[in-house]
Amino acid sequence: MIVHESLYNDLIRSVSSERVGSVPQCHYIVGKKGYGKTALLKQINSYLNEADKFEPIYVDCLLNPALSVDWMIARENESSRRVVWLLDGMDLFVSGISEKEQFRFRAMIYEENAPIVIGTGNSLSEHFTSYGAPFYDTFSLHILKEMLPSAAALFVAQERMGRERLSEGVIDSVLSEIGYTPFNCCLLAKVNGELSHDDMMRELLQPLTNYYRMLIANFSVLQRRTIICLLSSATPLLLKDIRSATNLAGGDLSPQLKSLSSKGIVTQKSLGVKKTGYSISDRAMSAWYRYNLKKDE
Repeated sequence: MIVHESLYNDLIRSVSSERVGSVPQCHYIVGKKGYGKTALLKQINSYLNEADKFEPIYVDCLLNPALSVDWMIARENESSRRVVWLLDGMDLFVSGISEKEQFRFRAMIYEENAPIVIGTGNSLSEHFTSYGAPFYDTFSLHILKEMLPSAAALFVAQERMGRERLSEGVIDSVLSEIGYTPFNCCLLAKVNGELSHDDMMRELLQPLTNYYRMLIANFSVLQRRTIICLLSSATPLLLKDIRSATNLAGGDLSPQLKSLSSKGIVTQKSLGVKKTGYSISDRAMSAWYRYNLKKDE
């Protein structure tokens, strides 16, 4: 799965179209944390590593605060191919050097046969937008949209497990039930893909058993009754349904729901006019209870 596939294809075409001796078109990608910038650069890096024409150099600017223009120039001189700098967190790099060094960096990429730069950042700073600033009108700017949860989760899971282990359909069917989170993706990466859906869910959630049992044990008896009632339902429950299932009077039940909501255990959802549904916030916890209960039955 290619993250931000349309932009990925545009960037690959742009880099591949550079001719010997050209003044390169450089790119700056802007997106909030978690929008897939690092994943995009790493996929471009993988592609260019297979191309004889270029030498991609990926640099995590967050973890390389000593990165300098001098080092980059020296590194380029060691290469027999045209360098493509993939600067993850380039905004950190340019904001950490002097204006003089910023203009040196601009000059380095603004000459014939210069290295190509694809950088990323969390924001679009004045270094790129202010007239007369070092990088004004130097980079082609790309603003990322947030990845859909399903797309982000599928990418994480596939990268973690290798692309041949589980199909996108299987991954999506599981994560749609327990939530599209990186943690759940890492759990899914260890699951035997040849199992039935129910057995796969049990294997996936089994490592969480001790954690969830300890979590439930920390609550009062009335709160545990409320939690178990909500865990037993795959859909949000109305107050009257919870009252009926737990045999708790309204005066006993409402404080429990309020307390559990304040602790992030229970989520409230509007189900229509003057109707509020209650459910367990952690969808994986709900699935863990239901699938373990099925097994016990």
